[in-house]
Amino acid sequence: MKKVILVILTVIIASVLAFSLTACNSNVATDKLLRLNWCDGGFTETFTYSVSGKVGETLVTGTLTLTIKPAGSGYVIERQQTMDDGTTINGSVSFSKSGSFLPSESVLTTEKGGVKTTQKVVYDGKKVRFYQADGDTIPEGTAASEHDISSPYYDNMQFYTIIRGASFDKKFNLAFSTFAPGENNVVKLQCSLGATENKGYTIGGVANSTDCQVVYIALTSAPVSTNQAFRAYYAKSDIALSNHYKLKQTLVEFVEGNFTYTLKDASATKA
Repeated sequence: MKKVILVILTVIIASVLAFSLTACNSNVATDKLLRLNWCDGGFTETFTYSVSGKVGETLVTGTLTLTIKPAGSGYVIERQQTMDDGTTINGSVSFSKSGSFLPSESVLTTEKGGVKTTQKVVYDGKKVRFYQADGDTIPEGTAASEHDISSPYYDNMQFYTIIRGASFDKKFNLAFSTFAPGENNVVKLQCSLGATENKGYTIGGVANSTDCQVVYIALTSAPVSTNQAFRAYYAKSDIALSNHYKLKQTLVEFVEGNFTYTLKDASATKA
């Protein structure tokens, strides 16, 4: 069997993934497990992360900015990533405000070595339509590959935000069916809790630290461990900003393969 490498946000593989989330060994629907823990009161939240990791033996650093904002009857997450090797990854995903926060469309453009590639995923509730083309747009008439999908499901640029709404208790155990465009195949993932760890972060130039819940994300065929799983660290307590806005279950740090993303600033504004 061909080994599948899962990469969610790293500069190694900028793939747009669609997530189908179910509760492992449970009949509880996903939307009953997740809460609306972002954009409180119509605010726009912006998170900036420092990025550091290795491609081969070469150290690569950069910055990732994630912006979550209300848009019509739902939300949009925008991401902008710039690395010191010249790689850029820019994208957005739109998703519903109600129910299971289902995505409707995502677009991701990657530029590496002077070559641009754009991926677009369109969701209609039953199928995923995946488009890919060179350049920064998808030309009209581009053929799509189609794949069946059942609700609920999530786009990869959306998942880290969605999991902020989970209740981290002993019953937490989520399994995922995941369509990976780079593999043209469906893989299965699992999400489970680790221990509490204290992690440092910076907001407004002020360094701080907070206890975080570790969440492991791994292929179901591999043991969940610190060596084989991606790790996401969510603050167990609210983080208050200077305008008194409180960030809920903030993603303070996440680790994907050789790359570590650490929170270096955050803000919340309202138009």
